[in-house]
Amino acid sequence: MSQAQANSTMGKRPLMALQRAINMQVRVRLKNMLEYRGRLINVDSYMNLFLDEAFEHQKDGRVSEKLGRVVIRGNNVLYIVLGDEALI
Repeated sequence: MSQAQANSTMGKRPLMALQRAINMQVRVRLKNMLEYRGRLINVDSYMNLFLDEAFEHQKDGRVSEKLGRVVIRGNNVLYIVLGDEALI
């Protein structure tokens, strides 16, 4: 799936877009302004995200920790960036 397809689907059916983005790089911003970047390995019906090869970034963009595999609770997510834009 291309990034344009994922983005157009995201507005209409976000869970479906996330399911199609499995194994893609993602950037996840939380409500507390922390950011996680990694490879999406799964998502459930509550939009809990399961990332591998994840890094935690501080508010100023600095990498604070390499975490490996993480679970992010869906109700803490502010936004998600899929694909190539997640690497910026």
